[in-house]
Amino acid sequence: MSRHEYKWCIMPISGIQDKTSPILAKFRWLTHKSDATAALMVYIALILKINSRPLTEDDVISTRITYSELEDLTSISRAKISEALKLLETFEVLRCVRQKSGNTYQIDAKKKGWAKVPRKL
Repeated sequence: MSRHEYKWCIMPISGIQDKTSPILAKFRWLTHKSDATAALMVYIALILKINSRPLTEDDVISTRITYSELEDLTSISRAKISEALKLLETFEVLRCVRQKSGNTYQIDAKKKGWAKVPRKL
């Protein structure tokens, strides 16, 4: 059975644009420095890896990915990826289910607000 390749990815943005607690407003250069930029890069890489699969019954989208794959997708170091993931977890943008060979990252998509991100032309 072949895997379907979607042209667009669904990117939940409620946590990013939420008026009461926007994540982008929490990123501070003096505090987070380039980790905030790396966090956005890693978030988009995870969204691209998810490949717009339909939501599960609990409205969570997830993907299993290794640090090596994230390095390839983002061109940033493992150390920076680690800091980026910690930041995303701290701000509850994603949850990490740790496993020996690649972690699973879950993003809550049940809240209102999502955008389309081009995956393939």
